[in-house]
Amino acid sequence: MCLDGAGGVVPGCFSAVADSAGWLSRGAGVGRYSTLSHDLKIAKLNDQPDGGDVPWSPLVDYTIEAAQLTVNETNGDQICYQDAGACADYVIDDISGVDLRYGRGWIDNGYGSVQTPLILPLRLQYWNSAGSFVNNVEDNDACLGTMVVDSDFQLSQYIGNLDAGETSVAGVASSAGYSLVSLSAPGYDASDNPNDGRVTLTWMLDTDTSDNTPGEECGEHWLCYDYNGDGFRENPSGVAIFGGQSDDRPVLFLKESYR
Repeated sequence: MCLDGAGGVVPGCFSAVADSAGWLSRGAGVGRYSTLSHDLKIAKLNDQPDGGDVPWSPLVDYTIEAAQLTVNETNGDQICYQDAGACADYVIDDISGVDLRYGRGWIDNGYGSVQTPLILPLRLQYWNSAGSFVNNVEDNDACLGTMVVDSDFQLSQYIGNLDAGETSVAGVASSAGYSLVSLSAPGYDASDNPNDGRVTLTWMLDTDTSDNTPGEECGEHWLCYDYNGDGFRENPSGVAIFGGQSDDRPVLFLKESYR
């Protein structure tokens, strides 16, 4: 993410929402950045993680320069935040407690009967030091955790006898590191034929693509990811498959339960 493997800070790692922003110095594991916005973002440099994208905890000093804290009076006097003496920079040092992780959202595919609701697990994952994605159990929808609500999902790409309006997102239940997205049972049509088929469920993390790289549908959210390896990040999606009763199999319906 921001480590180059040799104790250095990778160029482009930090960005800020301000015109007058930029690096003052960078190297040997220390970067000094200037911005008027006081808003610093940690950017994903890679569409897919590599060896430098393991979790890391930065140590930050926040400095307001003395010139920004000094008022020059018309009589030549200077007013500073300090009681007496020369005005110095105001520094809050050694700010810690932030664990930065390379994250993504992941929706499992699921299969179920047209007669019952279908649950698709949505996993909130991060790339760990062992080089694999694992559920982020610290992301628990509390305080600054990731909010997952039913209105953020979109159904598209209907295939088979399943049409728009025959199933919908019925609800979302969230826990530490994952959510369960429930799709309503599509049932049968007026001729008693099953509304069987498949539909793609997409978690719309980035709804404004105007400022994205051309061809990239999900650019700014920390859980966007390049799922198909084409160099562009997408919104997380999974496929829900609804099946009717079988006439030639002894098992009519098999379902997994999640807790």
